[in-house]
Amino acid sequence: AMGRGVLKMSDWIRQVAYTGPQDPELEEKIFHREEVLDKIQQEIVTFLTEALDATVPMAIAAEGRQQFRLAHEYESVADRLASILRGIRKLRDKSLLLTPGQQEGLLRIHDQVVAFLSDVTDAYAARKPMDDTEARSAHAAVTRTLKELRGKHLQQMTEESVPPDLSLIYTGILTDYRRIRAHVLNIHEAMLEVEQAAQAG
Repeated sequence: AMGRGVLKMSDWIRQVAYTGPQDPELEEKIFHREEVLDKIQQEIVTFLTEALDATVPMAIAAEGRQQFRLAHEYESVADRLASILRGIRKLRDKSLLLTPGQQEGLLRIHDQVVAFLSDVTDAYAARKPMDDTEARSAHAAVTRTLKELRGKHLQQMTEESVPPDLSLIYTGILTDYRRIRAHVLNIHEAMLEVEQAAQAG
């Protein structure tokens, strides 16, 4: 459920931040969804902390720890998505315009990160981790795009005057996508560990 909630948030952000139309109500819905996911994570942690006492069999305890970790990772992704939207709003509030190249780059990295998140979430729903080579290849592809966008931005800064606020917000949004990429890989790795433990047991 948390995975689906996060994917829904990313779809909404794609619209309000990059493709249009802007929709203040939908933006508030995104922030509300992040708060809801935060509460769900807290409830999962509370439930598991109470449930996983010393009498629980090891296999169930391992599954519980995985749920604990996944809830934390998905909530962290929701946090980062909300942070991206806050960055886009700051640009608007300060009347700072991204160049067409920056806009296109952010949409490209958004779609790439969300595709990775979607594949890992589908695998989680099916209880079958993604192929590890595929997951690492997707992670590496996101890293390459981020490096490319950072490189272009640095080049642009040397060639023309870029407002400092725009530069800070833009690189902050790229950092948010980098962190989402790391959280998605963590979700994949948590699922792999559980599968390996099940095979070993």
